[in-house]
Amino acid sequence: MRKPILFFLLLCSMLWAAGSFNMVSTKHLDILYDDGLERAAYRLHRKADEIFERFALEFKSAPRTRPKVYLLRSDLSNGYANPLNNVIVIYVSDMDPYQFTARYEDWVVFCFVHELAHIFLANQFSPYIDPLSVFGHAVAAAVQSILTPLYLHEGVAIKYESREGEGRANDALFELYRKNALASDIGLKFASSINTVRFTPGGASYTLGYTLLKSLEEKREGVVNELIESFSRDPLATFYRHLRRFVSFDEIQSWLSAEIEVEGQRLTNLSLIPSKLNLELWRVYYAFRGYDAPGAIYFYDIFEGKNHKLVEVAGIVSFAVNSKRELAIVRRTLKDGRYVNKLYLWKGSLRETNIEHVIDVAWFGDETLALIVQQNDVRKIVLFNARTSSIQELQIPQEIVPLQIAASKDCIVFTGKKAKSIDLYMLQNGSLARLTKDGGAKLSPIFVGDVLHFVAETNGELRAHKLDLSTNRVYEMGVKNCVAAVEWEGKVFSIKPLPNGHALFSEPARTTLRGSIVSETFITVSSKREEMILAPKRVYDSMKLRFLLPFPYVDPAENDLGVGAYIGFWDDLNDNIATLGFLKTMRSHWANMTFTSSSGLAMSFEATNEYLVFDVTVSDSNYSALRNDVLFSTIGLAVQRDGLIPRFALGYAYGAVGGVVHLHRFADFSFTIGLLPNMYFELSKAFAFKQLLFEVRGRLGPSGLDFSTSAVLPAIKTNLGSFDGFLGLDSFAVSFGMVQGRNEEYWARVDFNAHVSYQVPLKPYMKIGLKNDRFFIQIGFDDVISSFLRVKQDYAIIPTAR
Repeated sequence: MRKPILFFLLLCSMLWAAGSFNMVSTKHLDILYDDGLERAAYRLHRKADEIFERFALEFKSAPRTRPKVYLLRSDLSNGYANPLNNVIVIYVSDMDPYQFTARYEDWVVFCFVHELAHIFLANQFSPYIDPLSVFGHAVAAAVQSILTPLYLHEGVAIKYESREGEGRANDALFELYRKNALASDIGLKFASSINTVRFTPGGASYTLGYTLLKSLEEKREGVVNELIESFSRDPLATFYRHLRRFVSFDEIQSWLSAEIEVEGQRLTNLSLIPSKLNLELWRVYYAFRGYDAPGAIYFYDIFEGKNHKLVEVAGIVSFAVNSKRELAIVRRTLKDGRYVNKLYLWKGSLRETNIEHVIDVAWFGDETLALIVQQNDVRKIVLFNARTSSIQELQIPQEIVPLQIAASKDCIVFTGKKAKSIDLYMLQNGSLARLTKDGGAKLSPIFVGDVLHFVAETNGELRAHKLDLSTNRVYEMGVKNCVAAVEWEGKVFSIKPLPNGHALFSEPARTTLRGSIVSETFITVSSKREEMILAPKRVYDSMKLRFLLPFPYVDPAENDLGVGAYIGFWDDLNDNIATLGFLKTMRSHWANMTFTSSSGLAMSFEATNEYLVFDVTVSDSNYSALRNDVLFSTIGLAVQRDGLIPRFALGYAYGAVGGVVHLHRFADFSFTIGLLPNMYFELSKAFAFKQLLFEVRGRLGPSGLDFSTSAVLPAIKTNLGSFDGFLGLDSFAVSFGMVQGRNEEYWARVDFNAHVSYQVPLKPYMKIGLKNDRFFIQIGFDDVISSFLRVKQDYAIIPTAR
């Protein structure tokens, strides 16, 4: 009976998991893409084999299994490579200007080059790892990957993406991030860790990895290839031992350390996100997400000299404020497994709109919004009337990709990418004009009256500028190394990257005339579409067998022997993962199946000689508010010798409290109603005070009321570990609490935040206390392997949001 049930559950999960795509093939790989992305697929199809063959020549071998490239509709710009499947995923939306400058010809091809470098490097199997492929390519690839530091992967990928004058190696913004990273407390020790509480703009594995390889290549041409070849043959010797063959410890230290000077007065704590600025009267508005605070929109009151939180926003993308102090907010949501940016309006209360796929927003007067909207692989500029909800598209040439937008009462200005050049463009009275022609980085355009403020690249540095449209004169404001800036009454307020975050600064304006602009008018007619010849076929991304690991079982105490197997299934996009475990001994048998889906379904099944347990959890998120919430239900059944025990519960959770420094995160508010086998009601509330995190929880059931409280202190950083980051203890956090009810318990707990093998999270904990007047001590590990597999996103082109 158990085997048919197990087979039925596995079959149902596979049918649930099948996603549909168009597919075209080249000589060396398959390209799968969503409907509407035909042009992007065609452009990649033309160049993929040429790029692949160049990589094969330089790496002296090809990937062990045929790679697949997925092109997905998305409002998030990113991409990643999964060497376990040899799958590349590209979100078809041009790069966020705050990550690095979009200095590339074609986003999809550029991202493909970066991610293909990861695939080739990860497939350089060591001679003693290669035989593990008999258990599945994923086994050998997993072992090789976890023995390779992330900073080596990202350094190699940036090296390849930056050829032909493209990429981060040729970017003033990334150079600013890189210099700050050298002054941070991260180093190689924590640059590969995916669970560190440390942060640096641009990502430590990217900035430090590129710095290391760049310095090596400057020392002697060709040494990076020698290092990769040496390390790939014997990764167990650790990366540092191979590195020391080519360079001394003192040289590495000198390459990866620096001091920086930051001008101005810092007005805020460190933020984990950059932000545009809005200025309304004497208020400077900005987005902020702290180490210990959730994402929110704040304003700095210039007269008062204080920061005030306006509204908390999960997944904030952009915002704008008008003269009535009404906020337009764009936040990231998930819809049918895709990232979708939604537009909201807020002025004390929230109004949800039906506008989606918004990249940036600006008020065009007080009634109308100017929006950059993503439509498949094309960006458009539209006007949205906030009162009537009417929409009007403004015509721009298709070859110009809008990145960020600003508006006054009379005109709209946006930063746009044409080929590899970034310039300012203006829409006014139905005509389009290009305001700049230098092609360098441009960031954060914002109007203050009729004056346009923006950040632009000058002599390799990012400097604050302003353009007076009444005179067409351009001024420098005397502020450098910033990503956004506005001027008010002789003061410049700017967002500056720092070694461990971003912050709002103030400093006196030192305005100098730089010159005048001569605008160039475009004829805004639709571009002729590229002719395509593609003959795709429809395929399904269903779960496939990825590995099979047999194992022996020996129990000397019970004189029992047996054999078992652990089997893994997942789809190419890792949206759905299923594992099967079997064990048959001389005395007993055991079977287990788990299935998790990014769409909100989770199933588990376990059976032994004594019992059978089956559980299903279904969850669904609602994005009608500015904070995330989820409704979930759990259904289960336990079959034991003494009968059946059904389980059924419903629950709801809203928001989240706790930052990266707490190592814990609680739902702001949650409740659960249990109906079977016994009725109960459970309620929880969490809140933060300063940097302390608190949760209160109560449960009312047939046996009475249970009540518990817990408090979490911010993590304390440590600096323990190997120099290259093979092992590292990043931090630890102390928490304590109590339980009252059926049991009486007082406890204290220490959570350690560590990693092994460069990137595998290791989270041991120790808990001590009194339970019913009896002392206890508990030592264990949090379950981090499942989160590592699902959250890590493998080798992404930019750091994934934490």
